[in-house]
Amino acid sequence: MRYPLRSASSFPFRPHSSFLRPLEAFATQMRSVHVRLPKLNLSTFSGKYDEWFMFFDTFNSVIYSNTSFSNTQKFQYLRASLTGGANTIISSLELSDANYDVA
Repeated sequence: MRYPLRSASSFPFRPHSSFLRPLEAFATQMRSVHVRLPKLNLSTFSGKYDEWFMFFDTFNSVIYSNTSFSNTQKFQYLRASLTGGANTIISSLELSDANYDVA
């Protein structure tokens, strides 16, 4: 036996709009809630091979993939994360959007 599908407007009970408004307001509020996470210390990279994979994975997921940062901000985080020989290589580059891609 098959039952025909009915549209939502054909059901006997339809919630009143005054009932839905508080729910919609609550849903909007929940979307705008920001959680303050503890400060995350990025790993550093000095140029040693054994540090590379941990540094790359962390930097890539936290900084590089973050679309809310400009390239200049990403470059500043990169500079702060590099030490030793790795820092020396990029230290002469001016802090700019274009130079993030160079670094």
